[in-house]
Amino acid sequence: MVRQVVGWGTPVLALIVLFVLQYAAQREDVLGFWVGAGLVMVLGLGIGAAAEYHARLHPAFIRLGERLRYTLWILPALLVWAAGLALVLWRPDDLFLARGLPLFGALLVGLAIFAQDREIAVADDAGEPSSLPKQLLSLLTYLAAFGLFTLVYQIKERSLISATTTAFVAAVLSLVLLRGAGAARERTLLYAVLIGVALGEVTWALNYWVVRELVGGAVLLLIYYVLVGLIEIVLRGELSRRLLAEYLGVGIVGFLFILSTAPWRP
Repeated sequence: MVRQVVGWGTPVLALIVLFVLQYAAQREDVLGFWVGAGLVMVLGLGIGAAAEYHARLHPAFIRLGERLRYTLWILPALLVWAAGLALVLWRPDDLFLARGLPLFGALLVGLAIFAQDREIAVADDAGEPSSLPKQLLSLLTYLAAFGLFTLVYQIKERSLISATTTAFVAAVLSLVLLRGAGAARERTLLYAVLIGVALGEVTWALNYWVVRELVGGAVLLLIYYVLVGLIEIVLRGELSRRLLAEYLGVGIVGFLFILSTAPWRP
């Protein structure tokens, strides 16, 4: 009973939090950007803690805790960060966007909690297909990454702030994508940190490239996708020349596509 209440209550709480942020963001004299960004971080961590608590109430968690613990807060929290930061940064007055962002953010939080619940159930039952939770978690993680990469790039703060923030986001989100690879926790953490450092370095270089925020976010997402994909197959012990060539090919084709798409040019 408690698990169901927490599971349904967390996205509802996220919706309330995001609507409060939306109303507060309408008055810039009340909620400045940095104050708003700090508030978004704190509230997002609260939502993440509720999501972690919900996952720990699952009957099978005790058998999977070594692999999953302290990572189940990440995706719900960062989805709230993405939606909340967009509200504080854009301060939308359009009715559709102002109401739609909180609703969309809360929906994604609910989907993340559902996907993580299924991830635990599937991992505990080897006979059940595991494609749905993995695909849904991957989709939500890449959405959170793209949103936060784009917003951080849009802020155009000095590299010490933007590169460090991007590195942190990439590292913690990598834990969500890599925790199912079956590798030792310490090794997974090491590779997640390395991915974060790599994305931070790329952000540092992109700050000298004057392009629209969507281009910067898309380039960061593409590099992140390639790195996470390669690291995952390394952790699984399945790296081969064919897979390496496939990921590198996706990276090259994707980068050329980003540069050639007219609406995304500066």
